[in-house]
Amino acid sequence: MTTTIMVSDEDDVTENGQREPAGAATERTEYVQSLERGISVIKAFGEDTPRLTLAEVAKSTGLARGAARRFLLTLQKLGYIDTDGRYFFLKPSTLEIGYSYLSSLPWWKSAQRVTDELSRDLGISVAVGVLERDTVVYVAYGLPDKFAISGRTVGTRLPAYASAIGRVLLAYANASEQNEYFSSAHLQKLTPATQTDVAKFKAALEDVAQNGFALVDQELQLGLKTLAVPIRNRAGVVVAAMGIDLSSLPGSVETLMQSALPKLTRASARVTEGFAN
Repeated sequence: MTTTIMVSDEDDVTENGQREPAGAATERTEYVQSLERGISVIKAFGEDTPRLTLAEVAKSTGLARGAARRFLLTLQKLGYIDTDGRYFFLKPSTLEIGYSYLSSLPWWKSAQRVTDELSRDLGISVAVGVLERDTVVYVAYGLPDKFAISGRTVGTRLPAYASAIGRVLLAYANASEQNEYFSSAHLQKLTPATQTDVAKFKAALEDVAQNGFALVDQELQLGLKTLAVPIRNRAGVVVAAMGIDLSSLPGSVETLMQSALPKLTRASARVTEGFAN
């Protein structure tokens, strides 16, 4: 027997029992709130919350238990979520959602291939990231040893202001995008070296745009030194940035810059070649 799972108007009721104003749906005639809520259920699961009960999902998303249950069962039927009877957890099918984004990038395969090759050449980790609001999201990541354990991977998110990749992306953003960033971003001290003064940070971005690279020394994490350069499409527009971790390499930062920066710049140009004509 096939069970049909419906999402009813009861889903307008949140965990605290409140219902949306009567005119809210009319004001958002093209906004599908059920889709938003379904995505919020998927996003409730993560590194620290790999398995959740129905009550925990409802609390995390702000949904009523009945609504949370319907979304969970719908996602289970679609193959994105499973349960052992008490706990719910994501299934590998959810990777299809993220991969759809990556495969839609005309340069992603080129970026991953070049990232892997540069990582093996330099013997260090290499990442390619894009800017999403005030964070950097890795879309490609390479390690010199494919069996090495790292705390980072594709999908890793870092604060843009404290990462070399983020500095590059912010430096090459247009004035409107930069204004939007600074209107909502909170520059917090992550280490004693983190630059949180907005005026000095903007000056640093101007230097990045002028020099063509960003070097961030222990602003994200003590002992971590990263270098990044822009990745441009064939029209010359910066769409991503490629960064390397210099921390494990011997020698001064100046010496490492001289040896690594040319290779990093050539690698980013190779990614540009991966764009469709």
